[in-house]
Amino acid sequence: LGSSPRECVVIEDSPTGVRAAVAAGMTCWGYAAAESPEDLRAAGAAHNFDTVAELSAFLDRLTAPN
Repeated sequence: LGSSPRECVVIEDSPTGVRAAVAAGMTCWGYAAAESPEDLRAAGAAHNFDTVAELSAFLDRLTAPN
């Protein structure tokens, strides 16, 4: 897609996936519906969420005009 890893955000639901994304130089958000948010954070997740609705609201806030 022509983007560098630093320009990407990855959503992962396991500590292993989070560590892989961070190792690749990507920002990772942890989907903590079935995993401990603390474990995802310890693996390097920059932000955790429990539901897709929470993710959607977070993205809406990020993209809302000022």
